[in-house]
Amino acid sequence: FRGNNMLQAFVNCGLIESTTCSEQDVLKVLDIYIREQALTFPVSQRKKSHIINQARIALTELFLRDGEYTTGVPHVLEANLVEQVEEEISQLQEDRKRSMLKVIHEEISSKCDIPPIEAFLQATQREPLEYLPEITRVQGQSDESFQEQVAALAYCMQQINLFLDATTRTVHFPIIAGPPGSGKTHLLKLLILYCFARGLSVTLMSITSDRSQSLGAEHVHLQIPLSTLPSAKCNPSRLVQNCVENLGKNPKRKYLLQNTSVVFIEEIGFMSAETFGAIDDVLRNIMGNNFPFGGKLCMACGDYRQLEPVDGRPFWTSHLLFSACKIVNLQHYVRAACDPILQRCIEAFSKVELTTDEIESVANDLVENARHYDSFDDVPDEFVRVVSTKAAEAEVTKRFLEKRRKDPACKVHELKAVDEVESGPSGGWVVTTEARVANHLSKHVL
Repeated sequence: FRGNNMLQAFVNCGLIESTTCSEQDVLKVLDIYIREQALTFPVSQRKKSHIINQARIALTELFLRDGEYTTGVPHVLEANLVEQVEEEISQLQEDRKRSMLKVIHEEISSKCDIPPIEAFLQATQREPLEYLPEITRVQGQSDESFQEQVAALAYCMQQINLFLDATTRTVHFPIIAGPPGSGKTHLLKLLILYCFARGLSVTLMSITSDRSQSLGAEHVHLQIPLSTLPSAKCNPSRLVQNCVENLGKNPKRKYLLQNTSVVFIEEIGFMSAETFGAIDDVLRNIMGNNFPFGGKLCMACGDYRQLEPVDGRPFWTSHLLFSACKIVNLQHYVRAACDPILQRCIEAFSKVELTTDEIESVANDLVENARHYDSFDDVPDEFVRVVSTKAAEAEVTKRFLEKRRKDPACKVHELKAVDEVESGPSGGWVVTTEARVANHLSKHVL
């Protein structure tokens, strides 16, 4: 490295003949670098192409433009970028908060008087909003059900207050469990409003996308990008490591998680014990501590008698349920308080096995009280269609779209997706013609 610049060092090493270089010198040195070093790197072909491309840019900058190549960002530009990102994150936080508030506020305000949305948005921990959620008794609700709801709300609010107390080291995570229509989700919404009123940052997630959208929230995998590949699930430590690496590539998403105070999970029974444990490990990792959920408060609701998760052990067998959580059990119905037929159906469908008499009783209830149609084509569009196979789902969807196309009052817009893959060191995108690749991309999308 004798000399006054990097270019002279290349001459001293015998890689180039003089400091006056050409494109051939760039290609010569790049060829040596690829053959002797780059080809042996233990990385993917895509990453290797990126490294080689960066090496070519660096050599071109040094040999032909008499400059030193650096990946650093100029200070002035960095300051502008930081300011821009901070504004984007602040706006993203407000949009997420407003989205949840809009959905929850609309429902709760229709049952009782609560402060406007803007009051919740402006609340901080130093200047909290004076709001205490209350249970509104619905028509036909029993005394036992009402008192059960009041007690559950009081306990969960107590845990939130303990979480805000600086002298408290650990707080139990309330898990509201009960049958369908027992008021679990309503309680969760009241608790979310209470957290907003106390100035806490809230994240609401669900394992089902439809449920997430109906609550103004996001699917759990959009917030915590855990891999769904079977190979990743077989190695929990690798699953967590990959998730942390993915969050590192999306600093805005990581920042939002780090600055979240309370994590709400809707229908937690659909989440496997492995997924819940992985989320716990990810939050501990990005927060840099060993507290459950990285020191955040977790609150959830679910029904242990509903369907088990598609893959993995049921959430109700998680070790965290016994070490960090507290079950708040709801036993009485709220939504179905005045509907004994619905109560009987719920009780029957919650059992693993039904006796002959129970099956006959449910069948009679459905025949006598359900509305029957001769064909799926006669079912009103606003009704949910449930089928048992993928083939039947495809057929019903096809017939529904055909019906829509024939309707002169309906405008149909078709958008065709194109499968593209990154190719070459320049990182360009090209349309794939391989069925194997297209099928693999479709699986990721589904």
